[in-house]
Formats: sequence, C-alpha cells, structure tokens
Amino acid sequence: MTRAAILAGLLVGLLSLFLYSMPPGARAGDQSDPAAVLRQMMKAEDASLDKLKADIDALKGKQQRSRAAAVQPTPSDLEQARLSLESVRVDLQSVQLDQTSTRHQIDKLQSSIVDLQHRISGLGNPADEQARDLRKALTSRLQQQQSLLASQQQYLAQLNRRYALLQQKVRLSQQWLDGLSQALQRQKEAQR
Repeated sequence: MTRAAILAGLLVGLLSLFLYSMPPGARAGDQSDPAAVLRQMMKAEDASLDKLKADIDALKGKQQRSRAAAVQPTPSDLEQARLSLESVRVDLQSVQLDQTSTRHQIDKLQSSIVDLQHRISGLGNPADEQARDLRKALTSRLQQQQSLLASQQQYLAQLNRRYALLQQKVRLSQQWLDGLSQALQRQKEAQR
C-alpha cells in the first residue's frame, strides 16, 4: 500500500468520524434551534478535548517508556509515526477552519445584534399595538441572538483550547518521529 493511499484512507476515516460525531441536527442541516445544536456541539467538543488530553498524556508516556527501554524501532514504526503526525496536522487544519467559521458566525451575530438594537431604539415607545408587538418580537429576537453569541464565543474558546492542545500534540509527534528516525539511523550504522 502506498503512502498516498494510506493518507487518503486516513483522511476519509477522519472525515467520516467528524461527520458522525456531529449532532444529528447539525448533520441534517436542521437549524430550527441553533442554540440546541450549538450546545450539543459544545458538549461533544468537551468530550473530544478530554480524549485529546488523554492522547497527549499517552504519547508522553510512550516516549518516556521508549527512551527508558532503548526500544529498537522498525521502518514500519517510523512510517506509523509519520502517518500519526500527518493525521494530527490534518486535525490542526480542520480546527483552524472551524475557528474561522465560528469567528465569521460571531461577526454575523454581532452585526445582527447591532441592527436589532437600532431597530428597537428606532421604534421608541410605540403607542399602537402592532408596533408594540413588533418591538416585543424584536426584543425577543435580540435576546436570542445575544444568547447565541455568548454560546458561539464559548465554542470558539473550546476550539482555541483544542488548537493549543493539537499544537502540543504536533510537537510531541514530531519529537517522537525524530527520535525514532535517529534510533533507526543508529541501528543501521551499528549494523555496518
């Protein structure tokens, strides 16, 4: 199996994992309650962050054990480390896209909130019932948008934490790969 085929398979696997880990409403495009969808995404992100922290701890432990035991790596170990590093880099790029998308959503919500505030203040203190109903509807919409904005900002904070953890995992994976590569090189030189 070629390296390109392995990477392609890995990307397809990551994409399917991402799609099936999304809340059902988000996958189906259900925007009837964006706040509920966002809450589900945030809950899933919390679990994902915990798993990522555990992965980082496992990688640190693996590196320490291999140094202590003077493990003799094989070329397949080296390739596995390369693929793992590439996978983490793909995850890092995915999070960057999610951050950009979330920032865009935050900008849109902030703009919408300002627009609603102007429309509400433009109504003043309406005398007729229709204008009062409009003001009430706009005020309700404003509160929803403000709540959604706060949730989006929390979600962005989660994505920022994920990004920082993935950067740490990239560094650790690169160190692991470099260590295996050096050990394999030493093995080859010792066999000569």
